[in-house]
Amino acid sequence: MLYLKNTNLPMPENLNTEINNFFQADITDNPADILESNKLCRGETFECGPMTFSSIYSLEKRRSKRNNKDIYLVHLKINGTPSPDKLTKAEKILRNTVNKNLRENDVITRWKPRYYLILLVDIVPAVVDKILKRIRNIYNDNFPPAETSISYSYQKI
Repeated sequence: MLYLKNTNLPMPENLNTEINNFFQADITDNPADILESNKLCRGETFECGPMTFSSIYSLEKRRSKRNNKDIYLVHLKINGTPSPDKLTKAEKILRNTVNKNLRENDVITRWKPRYYLILLVDIVPAVVDKILKRIRNIYNDNFPPAETSISYSYQKI
């Protein structure tokens, strides 16, 4: 079984197939069509590994200076001492919740077990608070706080 990089979560079979098809595609005809058909170009939250996240962070920081737009770096953490199985479940719930509640131009990475970073682009602090509170509430509804909880902090970049 394949695992998502930097996680202990199994890679969904359809994602593995999509990745294989993407890299086997012939780009000689129309590369834009190939790129637009990629899942990452279809309006979903961009999830990547820490190295890619660092590169995007640098690019977005430069762009925000040029365009005078605010960006925020969010740190999410899963707290508590659940068993490995429950931690895996907690991470799945958190990832699903985050992906369903972020915008298509936001970026997320799992920095290491229990720790996630999110880059929110062109947003105001009141909306950052609203998004993070909604994520925490949905997470707590799906994984009772007696087992784990999530905490977050954010800073303007």
